[in-house]
Amino acid sequence: ASPLAFAVGLQTTALRVEGWIGFMAGIGVLVTLANIGLNYVLIALLGWGVAGSAIGSAIAQAVGLGVVLVFRLRGQTSLPAFALPWKAWRTGWRSFLALGAPQSLSFLGLSLGSGTIIIMLQATAGDSYETVVAAYGITMRLLSFSFLGLMGMAQALQAMIGNNYGAGRPDRVAQSLRLGVICGLVYAASAEAIFHFGARGLAGLFVEDPAVIAEVGRILPVIVAAYVLAGPAVMISTHFQAIGDAPRAAILSLSRTYLFAIPLTLTLPLWLGEWGVWWAGPTAEVLMLGLTLIVLTQTARQRGYRFGLIPPAGDRQALAA
Repeated sequence: ASPLAFAVGLQTTALRVEGWIGFMAGIGVLVTLANIGLNYVLIALLGWGVAGSAIGSAIAQAVGLGVVLVFRLRGQTSLPAFALPWKAWRTGWRSFLALGAPQSLSFLGLSLGSGTIIIMLQATAGDSYETVVAAYGITMRLLSFSFLGLMGMAQALQAMIGNNYGAGRPDRVAQSLRLGVICGLVYAASAEAIFHFGARGLAGLFVEDPAVIAEVGRILPVIVAAYVLAGPAVMISTHFQAIGDAPRAAILSLSRTYLFAIPLTLTLPLWLGEWGVWWAGPTAEVLMLGLTLIVLTQTARQRGYRFGLIPPAGDRQALAA
């Protein structure tokens, strides 16, 4: 199923940047519903177990891929279904890998960061380790859920900026980025407020244990203390990825985890004990704000970008500098 999942992901991403947002969303819903229905038939009715789940997923993804290819064969999209020239498959891989690596390494960093937190909790939580880890698991589910919305906005912004930048419209790039940053700021601020004031209530949706609920109420407000900064930061790093500036996209998307969060998680507990584990994240967000301002200032000086973000008209070749 993995090759099919990769192919479906590639096609839906292409549909997004081509502007077929509704059709892309419909394919996602189709694959999900087909997967649910096939799992019911193959697992519940036929009793195929794990094999049935794998087969159902593969069939659902094949159906989604088939629908996209038929749609392309009918000439509805800018990209063809199968008629890409052989040369197109042999060029551009360095750019693809350079632009794709930051996002891939970001997801890897999430796992590494969680593992680092668990290790430090073993050393600092003492007898309450099990309760603290259970509470941390709940906070991670809540943060992962909120991050999905932020990631969706970032993907939409990437398509908008990429299309307008390729068309040589820096004015629309600026408008899109402004909208994205504002939406990211409002979304992240709202999520922070909900998590801060509703921590115990949200924890009660997962467990009934008063100790775990109290622990979530203790650590979640600290973890999200600077979450409001994450929204604009994600949008700005997405902007650089959309205009093909791989080095700056990598700096802004990877530094939080690898340069700040993980090292702080390992070092702050030496002075703050268990609280240092939870304050590492907000501290990393504040440091990322400073790093972002430095990157934007240098970009404005070196390339003449307005606010370090918006290239002047006709400056698409500046990325080669």
